[in-house]
Amino acid sequence: MKFDFNYDSENDVLVVYSGDSAVKETIEFAGDINFDIDKKNRIVGIEIFDARIFLEDVMKELKSHLEKIETIEVKEKNFRNNWYPILKIKVKGNNKFLEQPLPLISKREFVSPLLEDI
Repeated sequence: MKFDFNYDSENDVLVVYSGDSAVKETIEFAGDINFDIDKKNRIVGIEIFDARIFLEDVMKELKSHLEKIETIEVKEKNFRNNWYPILKIKVKGNNKFLEQPLPLISKREFVSPLLEDI
């Protein structure tokens, strides 16, 4: 699945998304990260708030800034009832991809706040 991205430097929000699939629900993780899930239970979007802080180590290693990101890929490992999402980031002028693990998401424990009262 192909992912596009947008970085809003004014609000320090990085959005990674796929236009290939519609979002079924959004999982809010600790207020800093949102994961969008489609009807096939795949991650199709990620919002990272305070992105400079969250991606600080990766950007230091790449010797670059978030504004210079060229490509982002999402690697999604599945094991039992868990997602292990990883961002693969490449910046302009550097052919190296660096990986940034994202928080583990348990598929079976999540109940959307929109569905809790139903």
